[in-house]
Amino acid sequence: MQNEPLVASIVSILLDAFQGDADHPQLESYRQALSAQVERFVRRQQPLQLLLPGFPLKSPNTRDKTASDRPDYAEYAALEQLDQLCRAVGRVYPAGCALELFSDGLSFHDLLDIPRDTANDYHRRLRALYASPVLRWHDYASVQPGFDRQRDRAESVLRRYLPAAAADFSQPLPENQAGRLPQWLGLLREDNAARGIAEAEDWPQRALRLAWRGIALDAMLAEHFPEAIRLTIHPSGSPGGKFPIRLSPAQAEAALPWHRVYLLNLAGRGELVSKRQALDARRAKAVSFDGQPWLYLEQTGAEWEGCELSVMLAGRFGLLIENRRPGANCLSLPRPALTRLAQLFGFVALRGFAVEDEDNLIDFSAQFGTPYIWQFGAVHKVKPEEDADGFVHSFEELPLHWDLSMLPADNEFVRKNPRFSASLFALYCKTAPQHGEGQTTLVDARNILRQVPTATLAEWERLQIRYHTKFTYFGGDARVYPLVETHPDTGEAVLRFQENSNSELQKFFVDVEERADDYPNLVQELLERAYAPENLIEHDWHDGDLVLIDNYNSLHGRRAMTRASRGRELWRVQVHKGQEPVQRLASKGEIVNTF
Repeated sequence: MQNEPLVASIVSILLDAFQGDADHPQLESYRQALSAQVERFVRRQQPLQLLLPGFPLKSPNTRDKTASDRPDYAEYAALEQLDQLCRAVGRVYPAGCALELFSDGLSFHDLLDIPRDTANDYHRRLRALYASPVLRWHDYASVQPGFDRQRDRAESVLRRYLPAAAADFSQPLPENQAGRLPQWLGLLREDNAARGIAEAEDWPQRALRLAWRGIALDAMLAEHFPEAIRLTIHPSGSPGGKFPIRLSPAQAEAALPWHRVYLLNLAGRGELVSKRQALDARRAKAVSFDGQPWLYLEQTGAEWEGCELSVMLAGRFGLLIENRRPGANCLSLPRPALTRLAQLFGFVALRGFAVEDEDNLIDFSAQFGTPYIWQFGAVHKVKPEEDADGFVHSFEELPLHWDLSMLPADNEFVRKNPRFSASLFALYCKTAPQHGEGQTTLVDARNILRQVPTATLAEWERLQIRYHTKFTYFGGDARVYPLVETHPDTGEAVLRFQENSNSELQKFFVDVEERADDYPNLVQELLERAYAPENLIEHDWHDGDLVLIDNYNSLHGRRAMTRASRGRELWRVQVHKGQEPVQRLASKGEIVNTF
């Protein structure tokens, strides 16, 4: 078969998401069934179409299962995994891949005693949580135009997909569907008991009605997406029918984000667990976002005691850790957790943790790598100057960049690795600027890539960008980097981009290497995406703030400031994972303008 190698590659990617162990007895049967389905798309050179019903609404059992009735990081992580699945297929299959996601809590809310407003709120927040061109949302309004979410009932749409004898949703189930009834009845009992709701006589009838709605929903989806490869989050799929996938990469079983919470375990891996397990067995600390618990951190003791943790932007970028304990030092928090949190959220801002002196800051930073040593030492004190010889020490804005990006070509580390840079760096605020100016700008370098179509991302991955400034050391060579790189620790794709500058103090030129005429608007597009509200945080400094920044997942710069902020003073230590550090022998101006 001509397409056999490509089909095998696609099927291998899909099987990586299989809800089962590598020795699952039906794994080979699923492989054969998927191969036949995938081959139909490949033969016609059509985009692979996947279909998954899921993410209906949050379990109301906030005592044992979930943290609230809203989507949280459990849903975010699951959607991210589905996005990555589609993009992985797109990298080997030029026609691409898209996932049709049918998500509508109105299917079951009334029979589960969940208010319509709560279901609609989940529906709205879920769609705002993760935007991706390869994830396409569907609900009853997309199946039946004119469906009113404030008034209409799901059964008004589903009824025509049932056999005539079952159109009232109350007939006995067919034998091959009988297993649905005890599952729904068990869910009613479990979740309502946690809410203090006594079992009612109509619960068996409710369970039956829920089961029939599920059957009708399957039939509706089969009609509207007849060619799609049907995925399921339940373990009951059968080869040739539904393909069972997992929504948590670390777990083979059916861990559903709308029935669980997200736990970052001690090994730095994410799990979907019950809220009760997170709090009791794992002694977890809650991290909040938008006034609700968002995810949990596993603890061995009380390492997060006295700390308030909150995500800063869109539930995925920037983590603020505020200390309420007297006498806490910057070295008091667990290093592995801080490393993983900086990777997960791009940066971590610590507030209320003492930095006693330069040595204390170096000790803090050295936990995460080898400090880069300049002629003046490891600590670079960044203060505005009236006669600055570049924009770093000026009152002007600082364009977006990543640290150690403009080292000279003869640098020892650059000779060994042309893409050498800092892995993380720490910024300590010795003296804050005036409120509302001199903020550090931080950009989510991963989310920009999630927002673009797979084909666009594939083009960007082939591009090299040329950067040049007078501070590339005595008129030396410009530096050239891929526009998209891979995070060396997490394997995630990240945007590697630096902003141009027309400052009289320091010109900074950015060009597409070799193919500039093909991408005349690329730099402007990247800047618009970087400065879009969904990707940008402007960190307003407080005296004593200490920010740990992942130099791959984040780009950073600075807003301009007035002379009222002349006292602004930040201390910076960059760390890397190269060999032993070396000193740079250069003049002050050339050192401080290497970013």
